[in-house]
Amino acid sequence: DVLITTARDISQRKKIERDLQESEFFFKESQRSANVGSYKTDFIKGFWESSEVLDQIFGIDSSYSRSIQGWIDIVHPDDRVMMQKYLTEEVILKQNSFNKEYRILRKSDSIIRWVLGLGVPNFDENGNIITLIGTIQDITERKLADELIRKTEANLSAIIENTSDSIWAIDIAYEIIYINNVFKEAFRASFGVDLVIGMNLLNAVPEPLRPEWKSRYDRAFSNEQFI
Repeated sequence: DVLITTARDISQRKKIERDLQESEFFFKESQRSANVGSYKTDFIKGFWESSEVLDQIFGIDSSYSRSIQGWIDIVHPDDRVMMQKYLTEEVILKQNSFNKEYRILRKSDSIIRWVLGLGVPNFDENGNIITLIGTIQDITERKLADELIRKTEANLSAIIENTSDSIWAIDIAYEIIYINNVFKEAFRASFGVDLVIGMNLLNAVPEPLRPEWKSRYDRAFSNEQFI
């Protein structure tokens, strides 16, 4: 009897498989940590593919219809017309990259989220869009923080503008970066000068008083005292 066997070295294939698994792991982890999902839209077939993180952002599962209309249905109702117009006019007709912040209504819990969509379109020789490949990041926390800062600044500005105290701010070069109306009126009454943002405060002060004012602000900037 004769036994014939063959052997094949599969170590290289195993290494490639391990490398691919590691690459996929780090890719998913980086998306998860940044709350960024990826997608590829095939406009010929009319469907899009999505990464695991993007499914989580959208609140969808594998059974969700990933058609163009399916994406529109995820967009917040108040933003749908705007986003359809943006996709059609800015991306498809003008062949620009997709770069837009918009709201979605997450399918799993109907919670409003803000996302930043980025994408690179590909066109055929006739200018017809073929694919759109990109990422979508959940930026809700940043948008909420920006809104909180805006409201805080608006409230602070209202308080400053309605106070009876003189409030102003200058930089280290003595240029005015903020003045409220009370200080502006008091300065005009004292020195007959109208102050504006960007003006050098020391130049607006009468020359005999400039050394005193400069000394005062120099001490403040050196943290020896506060104005």
